Amino acid sequence: MLKKLGLMIGLLILIGCTAEPQKPNIVFVVLDTVRSDAVGVNTPALNRLAEKSALFNNAFSAAPWTVPSHGSMFTGMLPSNHGCTFAHPKLSPLKTTIASLLSENDYKTVAFYSNPWLSDRATGLLNGFSEKHESPIGGLGKMTSKNNDQGGRETMSNISSWLNSNNEEPYFLFVNFLEAHLPFDPPADYRKKLLSDLPGDDVVSIGWGHEFNAGLHDSDEVDWSRINRLYKGDVNHADRLLAALLKDLGDLENTIVIVTSDHGENIGDHDLMEHQFSVDETLISVPLVLYAPDYLGAGTYDQPVMTTDIFATVLELAGVESNQLAHSKSLLHPEENSFTRPLVAEYAGPSPGLQDLIIDMNPDRETEDLFKYRRTVRSGNLRLTVAGETVKLHNMDIDPEQKTDIAEGNESTVELLIEMLANPADSKWLEYDADVELDPETKRQLESLGYVR
Repeated sequence: MLKKLGLMIGLLILIGCTAEPQKPNIVFVVLDTVRSDAVGVNTPALNRLAEKSALFNNAFSAAPWTVPSHGSMFTGMLPSNHGCTFAHPKLSPLKTTIASLLSENDYKTVAFYSNPWLSDRATGLLNGFSEKHESPIGGLGKMTSKNNDQGGRETMSNISSWLNSNNEEPYFLFVNFLEAHLPFDPPADYRKKLLSDLPGDDVVSIGWGHEFNAGLHDSDEVDWSRINRLYKGDVNHADRLLAALLKDLGDLENTIVIVTSDHGENIGDHDLMEHQFSVDETLISVPLVLYAPDYLGAGTYDQPVMTTDIFATVLELAGVESNQLAHSKSLLHPEENSFTRPLVAEYAGPSPGLQDLIIDMNPDRETEDLFKYRRTVRSGNLRLTVAGETVKLHNMDIDPEQKTDIAEGNESTVELLIEMLANPADSKWLEYDADVELDPETKRQLESLGYVR
């Protein structure tokens, strides 16, 4: 009897030794529209997570607005490769996403969001997710939900319900919290504590942002301090939602958490509002935190990275291979990154509807430069930006606001950076017939976001 028991124990030990290790749950959070320099006092939850995580100080988005940026994070490709732009917002079914790969490799994939650009009816960016939970927003330019927010509370409620009922592991959980996006309208308790000197109904509307871009407001007469404070109140609201999510996730045993933003925000920077018409640092420098203690130690990493790297990182964590890694390097190996790695961002230009809106608001506004296609590359401390035929070079160490163009006199450096800019995206804009005929409800929601007309 004892001999038989010993054999059984030995067999169990042998089975335990040969069993595949448990795959981690992966939680990917996008704090929509949070620029990197907005992180700090206003983001205590993100700060606490960063203290026990890998914090990447030099992280850059591949695009300055939602659709191409999410396309790049989900595919590991530059916008010129995955093709999601205003002209063709639908993601090609030929492009493989994180979610589709993980779904094929034993992962439960689920997405929570309120930004209508992420919906199947608008872009198909969530291809591969087995569950998609949208918290509707809208309201004729107000972009508010039934809870008078930007969908965050309902999104968090949906997540809590799913976590309480889910018994499937491993899972890949994607969340987009939209709260920092225009309109800037912080919660009442934040206003009472930190904005009591402002009217209780003080809001920076989407319409005002369009008016500013149309040249209808003199920048020197705008109270930028007020607008920044309202924006940071919204950033704090997004951080509170992150805190609620982390609380629901519990002790994070066998759970990876990635937190970033899809893009930043211009708040008077470069004489612009919102996140169109630009590929400047204010729009593409984003926070990036990776909690993966069993894979990468806590600490601050200054190596340059891109949000496209999230694709390769998630696949490595899940033990999944892909041949789609030309512009994506795993964040788990920062020491392999050169400090002069070319970091590319692209902008195919605004939608025709947005162009018409700006022109209608102010026919005298010079728009030739405003509406140009833009690409930029940063290598080390240098950033080269190409807008149409215009080429500018900035030294980001001594000129972080990109006010002094040093292209003249540095022609050889400009040529080198243009070569770097050309090589990472060898393709032209993807030739994929994906024009989208939006249904009336989606069109109304996207009008509220300020993107279409």
